[in-house]
Amino acid sequence: MLATLRGTKLGVAVVSLLLYGRLFGIGVLMDSWVFASGVVAATGMFLWGPVNEIARSHFLRHAASDGYRTATAGATRLLRFTALGSALVAVSMWLTGPWILRALYGGTDPASEILVLRVFTLMLPSLVLGQILSLGVAYLNCCEVIYSPELIGVSAALASLACVFWLAPTLGVYSLVVAHYLGLALSSGSVLFMLSRRRFLNASWRPLIDPTVTDYLGSSAPLFFSYGAGQANGLLEKALASSIGVGALASVNYAAQIKSTLQAVITSVLFSLAVPRLTQAATRKEGWPVFATAWRDVQRVVMVFLLAVLPPLWGGANLIADVLFGSAKVGADQLDLVADLIRLYLMALIAVALYLVHGSALLAQRKARSYAIWGVAGQLLSALICVALFRPLGPRVFPLALLASHGVVAVAMARAVGPSRRLWVELIAWLSVIALACLLVSSLACWIQTNCSYAR
Repeated sequence: MLATLRGTKLGVAVVSLLLYGRLFGIGVLMDSWVFASGVVAATGMFLWGPVNEIARSHFLRHAASDGYRTATAGATRLLRFTALGSALVAVSMWLTGPWILRALYGGTDPASEILVLRVFTLMLPSLVLGQILSLGVAYLNCCEVIYSPELIGVSAALASLACVFWLAPTLGVYSLVVAHYLGLALSSGSVLFMLSRRRFLNASWRPLIDPTVTDYLGSSAPLFFSYGAGQANGLLEKALASSIGVGALASVNYAAQIKSTLQAVITSVLFSLAVPRLTQAATRKEGWPVFATAWRDVQRVVMVFLLAVLPPLWGGANLIADVLFGSAKVGADQLDLVADLIRLYLMALIAVALYLVHGSALLAQRKARSYAIWGVAGQLLSALICVALFRPLGPRVFPLALLASHGVVAVAMARAVGPSRRLWVELIAWLSVIALACLLVSSLACWIQTNCSYAR
């Protein structure tokens, strides 16, 4: 059931990408949406991402030690505190919006700057609703409510898609804003209703901050470094892409979304299957040999997935770009750029996948500090590469920076996990097979295209 729902969500994400490409193409409209929504989303992740990540474990610990009623009271106060904090931040960003965008947005067209500011202002209230949704789903998961939030998320995404489809001809890019709020309202409203049915939301408003809230905040503090580095790097990429020219930001976003969709599958497999197995192997009495075997098995599963998906996507990158935009007015050079970015992001996905595999192994060994340090180092390296090379390389610098930074960090993480010569031998073999398969599929695609053109 859960696998079906997650598969459906991925399908909806693919349909969304196709719909956006055909309705908005590449240009100022999509640039403004990607930039404004990205800045707001990054702000929300920086503020409360670490808190939301540790919410599940801390709620269960408080429920076991202090009782369910006390735990729900503390959880409710945290929900109120983070929602009010998000509201204050949203108001502050509304007041300082022109200065924020002047510092981050690199576009030079006054009309596009006005559009970005309007979309940015309209998106600010989503900080509150987004935080309520994220933390509320975490608490529902703790109460063994797993399927309902996923089903609500799929339903809200479908409603948003329908909203964009119907409103885009009249509202343009603002249809994306309306659709976003429609999905958020449906999801957060449903989550709040389910929380109230489970005796949440009834705690007294005084005090607003109690020891439970401070425990959540204090425990999440070390994670702010890695989250902060990640979100700052994302903002830097958007600022640099917006300065390259009109359409660069949208082109990068379309290609990166394909990578993110595949990455979501890998992450789901790792956290649902691989991490528990690695954790169990790390606690076995047999020690390192058992853990090394489990580690290689996890890498093997990820490589099999990459071998299955990368060659057809690599060979069909040009076709994907054509299908993505359909009859939208997109120039041949822009289509070639998107196709190149898709291929480069597919290469970067290999490095990201290895980063996730070896990072999961570090977490299973309880080496969270090493994981955090190398994660921050990877973000800093990526930022340095982007700043140094974005002018000569243009938009292609972003997937190349991701490939280089996560590749280096993945190797460092693997060395921190432990020595395993067999792991590296297998990895080289897998990478060679994947590269050969990509080359063969790409050659076949070129041959088919050439012969079809000749036949015409």
